[in-house]
Amino acid sequence: MKVADLREVTLTLIAPGRVDSPPTGNTAADRPQQDPLRTEGEHIVTLLPEHSWVVLQELEDLQSEARLYLQRLDDRRGLFGIESTWELCTQRPTVILAGIGATGYQTACHLRVTSIDRFTRPKQEALKELAETLHPEELVLIACHNDGSRERLQELLKEHGGALQQRMQICVGHVAKGFRLVSDNLVVLSDNELFGRTEVVRTPRKKSRIESRAIDSFLDLAEGDLIVHLSHGIGRYRGMKLLNKEGQQEEHMDLEFKEGVHLFVPVSLIHLVQKYVGGGKTAPELTKVGGTGWAKKKQKVAEAVSDMAADMLKLQAERDAKPGLACPPDSHWMQEFEAAFPYTETDDQLRAIQESKEDQERPRPMDRLICGDVGYGKTEVAMRAAFKAVDAGRQVAILVPTTVLAEQHFRSFSERMAEFPVTLASLSRFKTAKEQKETLEALATGAVDVVIGTHRLVS
Repeated sequence: MKVADLREVTLTLIAPGRVDSPPTGNTAADRPQQDPLRTEGEHIVTLLPEHSWVVLQELEDLQSEARLYLQRLDDRRGLFGIESTWELCTQRPTVILAGIGATGYQTACHLRVTSIDRFTRPKQEALKELAETLHPEELVLIACHNDGSRERLQELLKEHGGALQQRMQICVGHVAKGFRLVSDNLVVLSDNELFGRTEVVRTPRKKSRIESRAIDSFLDLAEGDLIVHLSHGIGRYRGMKLLNKEGQQEEHMDLEFKEGVHLFVPVSLIHLVQKYVGGGKTAPELTKVGGTGWAKKKQKVAEAVSDMAADMLKLQAERDAKPGLACPPDSHWMQEFEAAFPYTETDDQLRAIQESKEDQERPRPMDRLICGDVGYGKTEVAMRAAFKAVDAGRQVAILVPTTVLAEQHFRSFSERMAEFPVTLASLSRFKTAKEQKETLEALATGAVDVVIGTHRLVS
């Protein structure tokens, strides 16, 4: 163990009701004089539940920040001072955390804490590496991120733990970074650290608008935007106009078409208009009102859609006529793999997963496209489908468009499947010719379960 890794943490315990000045050694000159600060009334500490404890980390730093904050204010009326806040805190059981021990406290407890080295071996050797990391008399507590991960780790411990079973306890909880309590011979770490997974916090995302749908309000449009009228074709939105209709005023959308023709659409028929979304870089030509061009275009599109639908039906019929590889129902491992997912699935995600599994269990070729915005869980759907196929004794190839994405997916799949006996490999230009040859040979012999790569997979 390196001396530089050793840290000492002081826990200072202060009995309730102690109202001495904050134990920092500051003189009276350091405190603001004659400030109109509050000394009584409602404070955040007074709002805590009855039996709450107060924990203050690095008290001297807290006081220093408080003094600087008060000095920056021109008007301090209505705020509590440092000493009055300290008095309120010490009316409850108080714990002070400090990296450097100090004198003069009521009770002090010194904890010797060291960091845990990163686990670097293959995931299958995680328990063996952990056993070698522990000192002879040490015990270990592992906090798993959910019940599924805890159950899987318990199974691994029974199968490969050996003597480690008597020294390990497993619970569900969150540990940001593992540590070693030297005095208590205890190592605490998370399952993510043990298996080399990266902990990712999911942030909520706003759903994007579908621009090509019928607009719900004229607020969806800006003046000058291109629009498509169901009956008259492509035009340009010129704003809202208030027009008299049968003695009553009603708002209308002003739409400009070819040759400067304006068409006024009442807001009650706004569902006939949608925002134009085109794939080309050039703006389309406006449609002539009353002409036959728009009707002909719609007819051509309808015929093209009909031809495409016929081709799709033919292709689907051919697929249905061919036998597929049916996977068995979910096994215990599949259920554990799903339970180890660290997030709560969305309704759409659950539906996509269930429908994908139903497809995999049918004795015909699967034909399914999963669509979704970035960050909405498509990769997890693919991971579960891949795991189900591997659990059924098959090999899985995942084709991605770029080399960077191949490496990203390889890391993601490796971390997600770290606790299970699944062998993964990647094929891309980041691999040497020798590595690519070895991967292909392993694929041919069945030693690799999941391979992720670019076009190299099919070349």
